[in-house]
Amino acid sequence: MTSVSFAQILEVTDALYENGYPKSIKTYKESTNKYELVRETQWHKNGQQKEQATYRNGQRNGKWIKWNENGQKRVEEHYKEGELIKSIEYWSNGEKFREKFFLDGNLIQDICWDSYGKEQDCKQSPPN
Repeated sequence: MTSVSFAQILEVTDALYENGYPKSIKTYKESTNKYELVRETQWHKNGQQKEQATYRNGQRNGKWIKWNENGQKRVEEHYKEGELIKSIEYWSNGEKFREKFFLDGNLIQDICWDSYGKEQDCKQSPPN
């Protein structure tokens, strides 16, 4: 385990790949005599980012982004106080595939597009 501390920020790497790249880095911020998790970044073995999430009061808050091994954004989720409010999936060309909106944990809107950006029916399987 490796850690780096800058004033009131602490970054912790809990595991490394054999090639030396970190598997994840957790960022903590000092808050009332304790450290609170504010961000977690995970990495693919090739060094590309895999996921990045932000937290507030121990819950997901803000963007949660996931990338493929080639660095292409795959999914972007938005949270507010631990509750998923929006999810966006992407085609491999970077175009939006699907955008979902949630209220109180229930899906309230679902919009889909083909790989050229034209709106389509949401019955198609999601991209990898």
